[in-house]
Amino acid sequence: MPEIIREVEERLQLTPEEQEIVRKVLSFTKEQGIAWEDNFRLGFLSHMISLIRRARDGEWVAEMDESLFEEVTPAAIQLAQEIVEAFSKEGAEHRSEVLLVSTHYEMALRKE
Repeated sequence: MPEIIREVEERLQLTPEEQEIVRKVLSFTKEQGIAWEDNFRLGFLSHMISLIRRARDGEWVAEMDESLFEEVTPAAIQLAQEIVEAFSKEGAEHRSEVLLVSTHYEMALRKE
């Protein structure tokens, strides 16, 4: 796990606070029973840091047509809702933010 944290730190130029968030996010997803493959974990962590930065800046992704997410299972959406609420209460209020995170969970669940 430390290697992935270093890679994320380098690519995203994380602050010390964001580095701690990455550790907490990985711990949280482990508790959720998610085992990320390396390539999926990097994309997921990048997305989570971007979400947290948007929350900090009060900027959100544009609302999207939910039909774009028809292939995302309710289980993936529920897991995404849990983590977004845990790390960004404001982000959880934006359905598109949760749906985007759910796509990462869907890929992880399909690999199990």
